[in-house]
Amino acid sequence: MIGSLLLTQWVLWLTGFYGWMPLRVADVLFLPVWVVLCGLGVILSGLEMKNNAAFAIPLAGFTLVSLIFALFLDGISQM
Repeated sequence: MIGSLLLTQWVLWLTGFYGWMPLRVADVLFLPVWVVLCGLGVILSGLEMKNNAAFAIPLAGFTLVSLIFALFLDGISQM
């Protein structure tokens, strides 16, 4: 579920969905939602590692890449 939510977040960003929103609303939604999803992805990957490592490792990688990208975008937007 977290993987699909992260994928949805990527699709929304790539399609420019947040550009259509008012700036205040987009600022409130974009980074906090992405960071919360990444945090949940890390937690659930750790929990799932015991049961199914073949699923947990790619989810952890996707979560890590998403978190780094979100922080990168936040850094660029602060310039």
